[in-house]
Amino acid sequence: MPSLETLFTFFGVAVLLGLSPGPDNLFVLLQSAQRGWRMGIAAVVGLCLGIIVHTTAVALGLAAVFAASETAFTALKWCGAAYLVYLAWGAWRAPVGVSAHGAVNSAGSPWRRRRAIFCAWSCAAW
Repeated sequence: MPSLETLFTFFGVAVLLGLSPGPDNLFVLLQSAQRGWRMGIAAVVGLCLGIIVHTTAVALGLAAVFAASETAFTALKWCGAAYLVYLAWGAWRAPVGVSAHGAVNSAGSPWRRRRAIFCAWSCAAW
């Protein structure tokens, strides 16, 4: 059994990490601040759906398949790299305008916002 000092240190660090905002929280905050509370709720729903998909894949043993098969894992890595290139290409080609106040406006159409939520959903758990 660990010493009492080690347990207190572990507990303190665990509490600090639990209370600190992670990338998901910052993403929701950014979406809410820039595009309103509805987009913030949509971001939360997308992130939660990503967690559900990831948890379902783990429960079905998909992680064990990728751990056992080097070919499947390599294919997964290449698919992930291709997806990142696709996202980078979309970000590079996205139109960006400047408003009358000098602020950058890249909100785009509702379709672009839905696509951003889908990207958040699909990247959240992976």
